[in-house]
Parts: sequence; structure tokens; C-alpha cells
Amino acid sequence: MIQVGFDNYVPVGSIRAVGHPGPAPMTRLVSDARNKGLLIDFTAGRKCKAILILDTGQVVLSALSSDTISRRVREAKVHGERELGKEVEH
Repeated sequence: MIQVGFDNYVPVGSIRAVGHPGPAPMTRLVSDARNKGLLIDFTAGRKCKAILILDTGQVVLSALSSDTISRRVREAKVHGERELGKEVEH
């Protein structure tokens, strides 16, 4: 599981794509997901900075940047971590 913002988590194995919300195709994707009841909004009222597409067809909105989400996905796959995104103090 990776943290996608505000103590919300998504299974790393379910993430198929991470995108930026700016382009028109991504805007249409979000609109279609909303109409089909497949949209999950984890932005907590903040500006959407990343769109995650899950293997279930669900679309997740996050206030974290797409770069941050992508980095966490890569780290989880490389390290096999069960939970990433929270800073660990040593």
C-alpha cells in the first residue's frame, strides 16, 4: 500500500497508470469515471495534482504530485515495502 495523501492508501499492485490532470483526455477520463461512479477523490478539497488509474477501472484523484506518487510506486516495487509515503525518523 502506498499513501496517496491525507492518510489515504492505494494498493501498489492495483495502480496501472499515474497521470497529470491537465490534458483534455485526463479531464474526460475523470468526468467519465464520475458519471459511472468509479471516481475516488482523495484530495480533501485541495487541487488535484495526480490521477491514478487502477486495474479495477476506478480513477483516484490525489493532491500529491504525479512525480511524488510515481516515486512512491517505484520505491514500493523496488523495496517491496508494504506501506510507503510516511517519513520515518531515525
